[in-house]
Amino acid sequence: MPQVHGASKGVITHVKEVFTTEINSVTDNPTIFIGEDKIISGGNFHGQPLAMAMDYLAIGLSELGSISERRTYQLISGERGLPAFLVAEARA
Repeated sequence: MPQVHGASKGVITHVKEVFTTEINSVTDNPTIFIGEDKIISGGNFHGQPLAMAMDYLAIGLSELGSISERRTYQLISGERGLPAFLVAEARA
């Protein structure tokens, strides 16, 4: 479990770094000068770094969801010495 969850945690960490970099990038975001009441934009807007990071995040979170679904199934399937659906008398 730590190997797989660690990989997903690494994805989340990477995506946070990408977002932090993009949010703080002067070339991609307007520069705001409060004292001068000016907002200067270079017009270099492009969402590709964020879009790619979000795709990567989707993969990492899908892995966690897949593992969770399998573990839940094993818990309630009745195949591990536990009653099906974790109840003494399951009814349809």
